[in-house]
Amino acid sequence: MFDKARAKIGRLAKLWCDSGFKNAFITHCRQRHVATEVVTKIHPHGFHVLPRRWVVERSWAWTMNHRRLQVDYERCPEVVEGFIWAAHSRLLLRRLAPA
Repeated sequence: MFDKARAKIGRLAKLWCDSGFKNAFITHCRQRHVATEVVTKIHPHGFHVLPRRWVVERSWAWTMNHRRLQVDYERCPEVVEGFIWAAHSRLLLRRLAPA
């Protein structure tokens, strides 16, 4: 997904990632000259707002409100990508034209 985004958005300069993707993703990004920052948990127990992590978590929460994306049963990744585009398009349209 990173390579597709990089091809479409030439100004992509920095990414934030979860600590689970630390090694492989950072290496991949460095080879393409994109800065990465790992957002790690400050405290293992309890909730604390972490910089930039809330953006990703909020986006996933909004996407998972769409029934078709809650269960991963599609075989073709292009179909899932299409449903993600549709879900985010719907979210953007709701912002532009509130009820």
